[in-house]
Amino acid sequence: MYAPESKNRIKAQITELGFSSAGAANWAIGMHLASNSLPEGYDANIKYPFSASFFADYACRDVAEAFAPAVQQLVNKAVTAPEFQQLIRPSGLAIR
Repeated sequence: MYAPESKNRIKAQITELGFSSAGAANWAIGMHLASNSLPEGYDANIKYPFSASFFADYACRDVAEAFAPAVQQLVNKAVTAPEFQQLIRPSGLAIR
């Protein structure tokens, strides 16, 4: 839940961002999340496989088209991690 008056600030840093369009095509994306209530934070990492064409111009298109679903998978992994509840907890409060 968003509360503009909250002192808890969530910070996200991309720690890995790369792709391969040859062989086993995939996006590899990593993110470190931290907040006032979870200063040590936690990592979310994904390797999103996709099909890429053998032809360069089509392979470039395939890489670009696979980026959005790869990011969606990363965000899903980040917010469904058990640590997320502590990350968003207002400082000083316990989640039950």
